[in-house]
Amino acid sequence: MLGARGERKIRYSSLSNAHLRVLRALQTKKQRRKEAKFLLEGLRLCEEAFACRWVEPQELIIDPKRLASDQRFLALVDIAERKRIPLFFSEADIFHQFCDTQHPQGIACVVRSILPRLDEYIIKATGVWLAIDSLRDPGNLGTILRTAAWFGVSGVLLSPSTVDSTSPKVVRSSMGGLFHLPVFADTDLLHWLPRFREQGFRITAAMTTGGIDPGGIQAADRELILVGSEAAGLDLRLASEIDLRLTISRIGRGESLNAAQAAAILLYIHSQRK
Repeated sequence: MLGARGERKIRYSSLSNAHLRVLRALQTKKQRRKEAKFLLEGLRLCEEAFACRWVEPQELIIDPKRLASDQRFLALVDIAERKRIPLFFSEADIFHQFCDTQHPQGIACVVRSILPRLDEYIIKATGVWLAIDSLRDPGNLGTILRTAAWFGVSGVLLSPSTVDSTSPKVVRSSMGGLFHLPVFADTDLLHWLPRFREQGFRITAAMTTGGIDPGGIQAADRELILVGSEAAGLDLRLASEIDLRLTISRIGRGESLNAAQAAAILLYIHSQRK
């Protein structure tokens, strides 16, 4: 028990060496997939996770010294107590042992994904979806997820060759966007694109060349936008599943757009042409 500001007592546990090993293991994709859990670092991401729909906080880890200086830390402790989420206290220097960032903020939480089954969710799928193929850069994927959340995308499909959406760099660059829409990893696009078409979706692909300028295309009520990596492009086997190919016209002398930029432009155009 600890008296916070000398007023109230907070129930907590201290991190054991065994617990630290578990937290460090969550830095690996293998362990994150095995446990269906991942680690969040920083106050903003923890706040987002406690307020979102698609992940469920499992434990909260805090440097107790921060409780005396920041009401937002104390507010998260209040929520954890109310929801009976286990609370752990750890000194600031211990955070370096399980956090990926160079300067931890003294707060982290472990969350569990609570996504529905895609085969059940697709039955009621509407709006605009994104499908990402073979994107390897975590910053790019995180930015796409952040943008998708901004534009109210209904869901995101990630091919097996796309970077893990729960990796620390993706989570940080998504700025919480990952928590506000369903993101289905390891999705066989060859199997699922026809299923989306059966539900009335138009399959649209972003192409570097050879497509129609998106500015003149009327948005579909149900649309799945397919984006590949700027280096490898889309899997050629997906060509037969594409209904419409779009190419963003180059006006200046820039070499190319990366996948996140292309996705943002297409989502904005779609939002303006509903």
